[in-house]
Amino acid sequence: MNYFFNLNLISNAEISVVLCNQGLEAIDIERFGRSITIIRRIIIKGSSRYFIKNEYGSLFKNFIFL
Repeated sequence: MNYFFNLNLISNAEISVVLCNQGLEAIDIERFGRSITIIRRIIIKGSSRYFIKNEYGSLFKNFIFL
């Protein structure tokens, strides 16, 4: 199949990755729950932002994984 995208109509893109947060190497289960979602939002003008959400959809700002 061929897909055609008119790039003049697209102003941003969003990529989401859901990580399983279980087992011996789980990160802060009380805070994040069983999954961590990392979202990258890319704007056509060149800027980019990352967001981190827990299993319940709460957004974390300035969180650093150690």
